[in-house]
Amino acid sequence: MELLKEIEKEGIVDIDSWSEFRKVRNILAHDYPDDLEEKAEAINYLIEKPPNLIGVIEKIESKINKQGN
Repeated sequence: MELLKEIEKEGIVDIDSWSEFRKVRNILAHDYPDDLEEKAEAINYLIEKPPNLIGVIEKIESKINKQGN
């Protein structure tokens, strides 16, 4: 949790968004046959969120590039 707070402080990602992505990841990673509707909702969530994930990757790349210079 401390690392996540540091990442948020750096402006890379906010804790609420990251928590939501972890929740979706957990839904998709576990195989519970009765939760097909929940899995479908999780997949739809991810289909809508690529710009958010790409933004996180771009921020990380920017921080790495600044440190390398």
